[in-house]
Amino acid sequence: MMTSWVFGVFFAQHSRAEFRATSESGAVHTFASSTWVYYGPQEASLPEAEAVFLRGHEIEDLCRNRYNDGALISPARVKGKVVVSIPLISCKYSKIYRVLDSAGALAYVTLRFYYPSGLLTFWHDSWSTTEFDDRLTMMLDVSIGDVGEKLVKEWETTSMQGWRVQISPPYNRVYQKCFESPTWTLLMRSLLPAAAFYTSATAVLEFARLRKVLSEKDNSGNLLPARAAARRSMRITGLSIVTIEAPAMFCIGILLVLGQYGKMVLPARYHYFGYFLFSGISVVTTLMLALVVREEARMSKGKLGRDMIVKYRYAFVVIALVFVAWDIVAGHAAAFGLGTVPSIRGDC
Repeated sequence: MMTSWVFGVFFAQHSRAEFRATSESGAVHTFASSTWVYYGPQEASLPEAEAVFLRGHEIEDLCRNRYNDGALISPARVKGKVVVSIPLISCKYSKIYRVLDSAGALAYVTLRFYYPSGLLTFWHDSWSTTEFDDRLTMMLDVSIGDVGEKLVKEWETTSMQGWRVQISPPYNRVYQKCFESPTWTLLMRSLLPAAAFYTSATAVLEFARLRKVLSEKDNSGNLLPARAAARRSMRITGLSIVTIEAPAMFCIGILLVLGQYGKMVLPARYHYFGYFLFSGISVVTTLMLALVVREEARMSKGKLGRDMIVKYRYAFVVIALVFVAWDIVAGHAAAFGLGTVPSIRGDC
């Protein structure tokens, strides 16, 4: 049941030695880790290996081949080692993984803010989900909440010099099991998409009804006298709402069927773009609906109706510019690598 998965996510035990880091002084730190499903082996283990921490700009240099004889980073620095970093989305995971695997890295461990680890276990940024199945480099996810900011800062400062790492199953697969469960599939990939498609169809029918009402004429060819400017403007506003909602809800339904928030089928940038774009559009339609309800309430009290298009013209412009423009910018940033969290303090 979904309840068991929810409790499993928040109360999962993290005492297993999936990721064991030993300092030069002999201090041992053990953390839970999760595999990235589409990157490398899923049940492999690593007895012990030297670790190296790469800061954001070093990962980007390696990814973009910006190294030379005097550079701080080169393929030789990661060969035969476990690479640990807080990832930069501006350099695709597939590119980072491909470069590190070709350079001979034993494992790539990403430190992320999600707790427990593994929330993005199905994350991928290429159309083929089997591209890296035969690669040997392991790719793991460890929660910064487990590691702690103090230790992460030490790793950044020292580049983990003198640290050694052991990696072994069983890995934390709470999220993976949840996203693959029949309950999740039924709720998130069946019922919710059905609700989205139903809402989209309802919006299409309402669009047709409003169009018909707005075009009604009497025998003389004039608009019906009962269609006063206030009532007409509210219907035009309603028409705008359903015009936005019909395609938006249809696209949301498609994204949910394709694994939004869980086992993603499309490359992640499309899921992220849809998430940001449609979350803001929903704010636009909600605010527009609130203005319609406000005018309806005024008229129900016997007050004179107002032309909404004239009365709220500036509000409509601001709402559209702020929320739609923000969604496009945020969605583009998430989809194409500009929405990045380089490290805990924001430095690269």
